[in-house]
Amino acid sequence: MSTIIYGVCGEGSGHSSRAREMARHLVKLGHVVKIVSYDRGLANLKDEFDVFETEGLHIASADNKVSKVKTFTHNLKKLGSGHRAVTALKENLFKTFKPNCVITDFEPMTAYLAGHYEIPLISLDNQHRLRYIKFPCPEHLKNDFRLTKNIIRGMVPKPDVSLVTTFYYDKILNNRTFAFPPILRQEVIDENPSDGSHILVYLSFGFDSFLKIIEKFKRETFRVYGYNKHETHGALTYKPFSKEGFLRDMATSKAVMATLTSSVE
Repeated sequence: MSTIIYGVCGEGSGHSSRAREMARHLVKLGHVVKIVSYDRGLANLKDEFDVFETEGLHIASADNKVSKVKTFTHNLKKLGSGHRAVTALKENLFKTFKPNCVITDFEPMTAYLAGHYEIPLISLDNQHRLRYIKFPCPEHLKNDFRLTKNIIRGMVPKPDVSLVTTFYYDKILNNRTFAFPPILRQEVIDENPSDGSHILVYLSFGFDSFLKIIEKFKRETFRVYGYNKHETHGALTYKPFSKEGFLRDMATSKAVMATLTSSVE
């Protein structure tokens, strides 16, 4: 049996969905798991697991791109609370729980503290495919690519092992990275898919111009998640966050459109 601290990025629901399945599996094997998260990750996991609330970093978008300026200024304002969060993690969790290892799903504070206390660190996410798996990059995006890799390195500096979920497989650049398909929740596997008429759209704030573009396709109907409101504008129906509603709309959709940041502002 091991004691494990599991850091989970609170941005969106993808990280917490993956962490839920992994944490369930680890607990079933007899390990003791303490989760560290914030925002959506905290809300999604607190009813099932012992979750330590921390301060989180956020990536801000503007006009369908990651905004370096907004991301920097937003997180700069949180330096004080971030310092207090690290101190709380040290005193109230790492020193008392004494973990045998740390797993991080793109959550930086647990990753940095694992290095500080010389505890084995496992990264389990999809982001590290950009850092540790070779793939072609268009010449005009190479600066963005280098910046993105540096951001990933800044979030999780030096994992001892990287478990990478990916749809793309090519040469792995070191001997401590392992690639495998995305982890699906049992609820997703249990859904019965059917051919519906709507398109499911999953976005975060900062993609307003994209929504204005797809709104012009009057012959289509779009069900939009991520803006956490319930209203209809032409072809767009905004729906509030709901795990069950999202899965049903995904299973009955004819197509899915989701956030994929390919360039940096």
